[in-house]
Amino acid sequence: MLKFKIVDGKREVKARLVVRGFKDAEADSLTTFAGTATRWGQRMICSIAAQYQWRLWSADISMAFLRGLTFEEIAKTSGEPIRSIQFDLPNGANALLQTFDGFSDFNALAETLNMDKPGFGTKDAPWAWGIKLKTTLGDFHFVPTKADPRFYTLHSTSLDDKQLKALAIVKPKQGDKGILLAVVSTHVDDLKGACSDALRQLFFAYLEGQYGKLSISIGSFTCVGIRHKQLEDFSVRLDQDEYAKQMRAIDVTEVEHEADDFLVPTFMVMLFMSLLGGIAWMVLTRIDICVFVNRLQRHAKTPRLVDVRDCNKLLRWVQRQSSVTLYRRMEPPIGIMVLSDAAYRADETDCLALRAAVAGLCEIRDGVPGGCFHVLDWYSRKQTRVNRSTFGAELNALLESVDLGLVLACFLGEIFDGLSDSRTIAANIERGEMPVEVHIGID
Repeated sequence: MLKFKIVDGKREVKARLVVRGFKDAEADSLTTFAGTATRWGQRMICSIAAQYQWRLWSADISMAFLRGLTFEEIAKTSGEPIRSIQFDLPNGANALLQTFDGFSDFNALAETLNMDKPGFGTKDAPWAWGIKLKTTLGDFHFVPTKADPRFYTLHSTSLDDKQLKALAIVKPKQGDKGILLAVVSTHVDDLKGACSDALRQLFFAYLEGQYGKLSISIGSFTCVGIRHKQLEDFSVRLDQDEYAKQMRAIDVTEVEHEADDFLVPTFMVMLFMSLLGGIAWMVLTRIDICVFVNRLQRHAKTPRLVDVRDCNKLLRWVQRQSSVTLYRRMEPPIGIMVLSDAAYRADETDCLALRAAVAGLCEIRDGVPGGCFHVLDWYSRKQTRVNRSTFGAELNALLESVDLGLVLACFLGEIFDGLSDSRTIAANIERGEMPVEVHIGID
């Protein structure tokens, strides 16, 4: 199989030998969860880079799934029996295999190949790689947070004497919280982080010693479909303008004479779901389209002609109207601000209740939020509770906004003050002893 992508303006082609048609009999009983950093975790990296005046960076680990744990290592970790997967090569590939050391006498008629570790195509490959990466980061003394297990922090209290000396950092005294030195988020084989230049060089050297040459970008790069650009003053701006340009509107010429409530044909349903999925991904940087994406998603499986036209209209909007999220240095003290809103409509057969919120870091001036604001999370979705009035919808939306504010407050406590165990975090919430002030606004 041949794949290509554009790297630094050049077309790179990758050839991969693909095994087709083999069956993994154990696939349905495997642990396969391999989480990625949360949306607010990814944005927190940008916020910290701007606040601490650190350079933002991205690193990609090549052929990550083939660098995960072996089946034997997985068995030792989980206590489960060693997995056994065999496969045959495609026709004509045996001659190529025989050119490798140890396989010169390989006989495809009498022998088969046994997999040593999960690779591309096996369900547990991302999970096995995630365990390996977590171990690698842990060996460098990075610690995952409780609020976001794929967001890692490094504090001076975690480093050994050799690392402290290399970074010219004074060893913390017994009982000190230490200082924050670095943050890293993971998205499968993509790492995004921020730290000092000296620590970045030390960390990259360590990773390349484990996984070989990395694909590294500093200051300006695209990660998870979002373009990152760090300015000279260390401010970080995010946008998806290039991503938006790649999407194409759906041609409705064949059905344009139909009524608005006409259910579009199957091929157009697939086009609608694809385009809507692409636009929905832009919610990562576009607060302005949340409510419209939410409305269209309610008709994703049975779209009407009017829904397709509205989807095209929304696409034209995001392509025409650029949107940039900017993170710049804030003046302390800093707190958390969550703005809550809700909508309610009573129909004869049912009731529609929506909730929305925008949450982030903000400067606190004279005891109230004001000034610079670092947006961390936002959403527009249906209510999780039954509502029978506008008051009920607003109240339930407010309660969920409070929950979001508490999670983000605990998250900040873990980042800036070091890791706390879950029991301590819960006790602090009960006593109202939050690491930062949490302000809730309702519209």
